[in-house]
Amino acid sequence: MNSRRCGRRALVSLWLALALLGAGLPAPQTQGQDAVPSQRFQPAEDEFSALARSVAALLQSRDTARFAKEVTPSPEDWTAIASTNEPEADEALKSFIKGTEPQRKQTETSAKAFLARADSLHLDFAKGDLHARAASPKRIGTVHFNNLQPEGTTLPRANEVEIILKPDALTNHAAGAELKLVLRRLSRFPAGWRAAGGMQWETFPEGIVDENTRQETAMLDTAEQGTLPPGRSVPEIEFTALTEQQKLKLSSLRGKVVVLDFWATWCGPCQRPMAELQKLKQRHPDWGDRVAIVPLSIDDTLEAVRQHVNQRGWTNTFNVWAGDGGWRSAPARAFHVSGVPTTYIIDAQGKIVVAGHPAAMNIDNQVDAALKKE
Repeated sequence: MNSRRCGRRALVSLWLALALLGAGLPAPQTQGQDAVPSQRFQPAEDEFSALARSVAALLQSRDTARFAKEVTPSPEDWTAIASTNEPEADEALKSFIKGTEPQRKQTETSAKAFLARADSLHLDFAKGDLHARAASPKRIGTVHFNNLQPEGTTLPRANEVEIILKPDALTNHAAGAELKLVLRRLSRFPAGWRAAGGMQWETFPEGIVDENTRQETAMLDTAEQGTLPPGRSVPEIEFTALTEQQKLKLSSLRGKVVVLDFWATWCGPCQRPMAELQKLKQRHPDWGDRVAIVPLSIDDTLEAVRQHVNQRGWTNTFNVWAGDGGWRSAPARAFHVSGVPTTYIIDAQGKIVVAGHPAAMNIDNQVDAALKKE
């Protein structure tokens, strides 16, 4: 009995580690600015049924590549919403299309972690029928992708969609039991809804999981919900400077206010915030050496980042690379990065002031306020 419990706990721990690599840091989320909709989006009765079918097919076929292809934004999706009039749209579209393959791979990683979770609980969906339905979210907002979409246009967006599963039979468990999972950070393209925030089991029938497993699930759920909270001391991370290719630790900047911006060359919405970071020190000569502007790239190679910033003259910032792993690199995992761009403002004592999408924060004012607290 004890060995069986330890075995299950070990499997759950393994799944937790996989999920933090995949589902917790899932698809490369190309975020835009929230916009006010001109009229409220009214979902159809079967609005999310295609997503429910994709999840059911994943559980029964275990074909993670097919699932990722179905739910991840494709080059055709981005092309369908691209402006034909905006002067920067062509370049932006290239960036979005370049990001589709890394995003698809990350969604596949998330799906594998999701299946590993089911395996750890001895859930087998291969036998019998699996009925899946989607519950419409309580709120559907909008998103606008800068430089890509025509001005004033948006896509419907949902933070999460719940999928309810009712299998005819589960190995070692009663038939008819309901299970719930969530897909996160979804946008509705002309061809359908696409998910960019991974997936996670939410609830299980009574008797399938013990209390320790429920606590671990709750811990993972908290980690997935977004950035690290304000007031928390930042984790120690290591990165490589683009110029000297020297490895440095974040703690080496202690005593300065740090603007730490996670980004990637293939991320369309990252380009404008990155260009704006170049102007910060020029606007605030009084900051001097008390502030460090640190764009941290999660690209696959250092050379790709260096060529990108040199071509654009983005040399007014302390540009660094996260190292191997991209979305699974140590810095991205440590800071719970589930979408780029993601910016952290860190005070001189190494505590988080604010974190989120750079378009949603006034970096100038936040840095000024942090300097005044020194």
